[in-house]
Amino acid sequence: RGKIFHCGEFPELEDQMCSITTGFDRKAAGFSPDRVDALVWAFTDLFPELASTRSDDTYEEHDEARGYNETTGY
Repeated sequence: RGKIFHCGEFPELEDQMCSITTGFDRKAAGFSPDRVDALVWAFTDLFPELASTRSDDTYEEHDEARGYNETTGY
């Protein structure tokens, strides 16, 4: 969605981010995604309104409320 950008190089974090899927199994993978976990907790703490969930909302409603532009992705 182009809402977050990293400044600098973070190869270990980027590798972990690329390996995470909804069915990620840390035991099968042989590692815990510690860097991704820390990133998620940091964003949750910095942007609590983005982390809140409501069952009656959809991504489209959130994007519309934040001014998401389909053409630019921002």
